[in-house]
Amino acid sequence: MHEIPKPELLDPDRLLLDDRNDLTADEHASRAALLNQALHESCGYAQQLWQSLDAVRGYLLDSLPPDPHALDPDALDQPGRRSAAPTGPDDEAGWENWITAYATVTSVLAGPHGDSGFGSDEARREARDRRQVLPEPPAAPEPVREPAPEAAGLAARRPDGHTAAGRSRLRLAARVAVLLLAIRGLRRGSR
Repeated sequence: MHEIPKPELLDPDRLLLDDRNDLTADEHASRAALLNQALHESCGYAQQLWQSLDAVRGYLLDSLPPDPHALDPDALDQPGRRSAAPTGPDDEAGWENWITAYATVTSVLAGPHGDSGFGSDEARREARDRRQVLPEPPAAPEPVREPAPEAAGLAARRPDGHTAAGRSRLRLAARVAVLLLAIRGLRRGSR
């Protein structure tokens, strides 16, 4: 998700014109007109924000299951949306509703002039990426586990007849033999 900077319109200290104390009456009138225009632009943007939030509020209410306290029992039998998010890759209506809500909110956040389709493009890209069904990853091989010793204190035997303790001693003996051969080879090489 890309960060959207706050529109300049939301800054009450934005510079509309040079602030000088030696303004003429015409300049004061001009400044008043600029402030009036800025107020109308801010109010217009506030109304746009309100309408978008109201639409998102409606989207969230439509996402709920029917009200069980509703007076109309037939309304309870109608299938309703069960989630504010699409229910899966094939939920066309759910994805379109989500894309519309996301694009609308993003466009309004960009400012009173919109975002030139950025929010819609971003929403469609996110929807496309998330709708792709990925293949199942291959199952990890099960780790080889050493059998636990029997309750009677005897070493558990593998099908091949070896015990864990026997294998451990055999490894140690092999390492010692390799080490002795290496030392013997070094001694012969130095003669």
